[in-house]
Amino acid sequence: MLIAFAENAYTQGVNYQRHVLFVGQDVDATVARMVYLQLSLLSCAGYVAVGDSLSNPFTGDALSPNKSNHDVWFTPMYFRKEWEWRRVWKQVGKLTSPIKAEKV
Repeated sequence: MLIAFAENAYTQGVNYQRHVLFVGQDVDATVARMVYLQLSLLSCAGYVAVGDSLSNPFTGDALSPNKSNHDVWFTPMYFRKEWEWRRVWKQVGKLTSPIKAEKV
């Protein structure tokens, strides 16, 4: 499905290599690694987690995932400067967002 989305984005004129973060999860480690290889060969930025998405879903921030309890494979494009800057700006946004007061 991720590859089909990349192809569809391409036909729609969307540069998926610069504007789409691909995230996947599969319970079968071999399948997850095959997806990782295909995404890497298509120069897609993203990662694939190995694990059961029903009993142990991969959750958290998509740009900076929490890798605990999962075997995660990051594509080489995930480490390009533009994605690194997006992760940095996401963290800056978290630091500068107003703190919500709790009701007493």
